[in-house]
Amino acid sequence: MLDKLKSHFEQELLSVRKGLEKKGGTKNYDKVLERIGRIKERNSSIARYCLINLKKDENTGKVTDITWEFTSPDTMNFNFSGSYFLKTSRQDLDGEELWNLYITLTLVESAFRSLKSELAFRPVFHSKEYRADSHLFIAVLAYHLLNVVRIRLLDKKIHISWDKLRKMMSTHCLVTTTMKTKKGKKLVLRQASEAEYIHRQIYDALGLSCCPIRKTITKL
Repeated sequence: MLDKLKSHFEQELLSVRKGLEKKGGTKNYDKVLERIGRIKERNSSIARYCLINLKKDENTGKVTDITWEFTSPDTMNFNFSGSYFLKTSRQDLDGEELWNLYITLTLVESAFRSLKSELAFRPVFHSKEYRADSHLFIAVLAYHLLNVVRIRLLDKKIHISWDKLRKMMSTHCLVTTTMKTKKGKKLVLRQASEAEYIHRQIYDALGLSCCPIRKTITKL
């Protein structure tokens, strides 16, 4: 568990560091700090044991390098150590089959949580039966789509809860900027924000483009 957390955390930091070498990559000190802050928020369990240093060019205000090191290794190893035991009367299952069977329980619980919260399966405020039926049908249909996303991510060895997935992907958004020209005309610029490492992982697993729309400029 510890190795997986460290590996995932370092991969995201490496993505930020590689951006310093790319043309058009994020180099501004404040922007880099913002990206690292989001990474630490997503990986809070392991980030508290990591000391991150940024090297800044005082003349340009841009970050030139990022380094990090994990501190308190004994405390970190202790907090992430342990064993998990399952007891069963089934003698025909090996360890992997037993674990997969047990995990189905968490998937069912997660499904009901999603239906009742994000998909608003209940409470049902409709008083007419056909409207209530439509409400439940749409919720179940939405859950099928949700489950397709989960299965595709699991096929790519990405184990993320739906709630965490929504929070992570919410940082990749469509930005609309409006401005006026010297002649008083209005310009509307629409473009997607830059996809981070974790966003690209999710998009690749689902076979989607990390840039959903092209940059457009509209004159009004």
